[in-house]
Amino acid sequence: MCYFVLSQIVATFIPDVAGVAPRATPPEKSQLRLSDGASREARPQGEVAEWSKAPVSKTGIPQGIESSNLSLSATRLDMNVIDKSLRILKSDKRFAALIKRHGEPDLKRGKNPFQALVRSIIHQQVSGAAARTIDARFVALFPKGKFPTPEMVTAMPLEKMRAAGLSGQKASYIKDLAEKFSDGTIKHRLLHKMESADIVEHLTQVKGIGVWTVHMFLIFTLKRPDILPTLDLGIRKGFQVLYKLKSLPDHAQMERRARPWREHASVASWYLWRVADEAKEKTTIRRAGRSTRRTRE
Repeated sequence: MCYFVLSQIVATFIPDVAGVAPRATPPEKSQLRLSDGASREARPQGEVAEWSKAPVSKTGIPQGIESSNLSLSATRLDMNVIDKSLRILKSDKRFAALIKRHGEPDLKRGKNPFQALVRSIIHQQVSGAAARTIDARFVALFPKGKFPTPEMVTAMPLEKMRAAGLSGQKASYIKDLAEKFSDGTIKHRLLHKMESADIVEHLTQVKGIGVWTVHMFLIFTLKRPDILPTLDLGIRKGFQVLYKLKSLPDHAQMERRARPWREHASVASWYLWRVADEAKEKTTIRRAGRSTRRTRE
């Protein structure tokens, strides 16, 4: 299994669901900073679930941790940006070897924000195969088997969504997402203009969406080039193996090591997932070998 798929179910280890972590205390009113200088008012009320052991600031970053983990950029990952990222990363012999081995990164995913976020909720805490089955059944509930609009989801009875295989909790999360898209709480048409830190704050208003989910959204849907998802188990394992660390690094350790290529962290993350993938395969082979030897004995 690709380690990125494992990352999609990392909620088993780092839950990305509302109700798990202490509730963040958001400001009553914040300004969503936009790259074109415009501003919109919002009242964030959600939980930033993954930062479960530290007080959470309005930006969604644990207090005392530098905010470089959430970019202030609205630049998009296009081929020119990816090529520049690869040039920078190739100057590090560790990444140069990975780029030679794995080729160019595959960061292509869907562009529809609502669809991407619904599917991120469906994938929480289940295997990739189970998530795909539930996703297909969910889409089949709607006319012509096409992915529904927020308004269509809002009108769909919760019981039918549960019959498609969604848990009651996930069905309620998707309902909450649809309602917030429909009533304008989530300003999805402005997401591409917002700074990444504000997008984290904005989307974590939705039940069941935490920082890890938004980081995946920033990389694969909005295609931001400088996202380093330090909550992701695959990223932490990739750092550990690539930099030959004795244990899984924490956020601050990863940020320090990422400084030479920090502006290109999204592409770097793709290669860190490949490193974790390789480590997982080696571990599986070693375990299989030990099991075979024990059987023979």
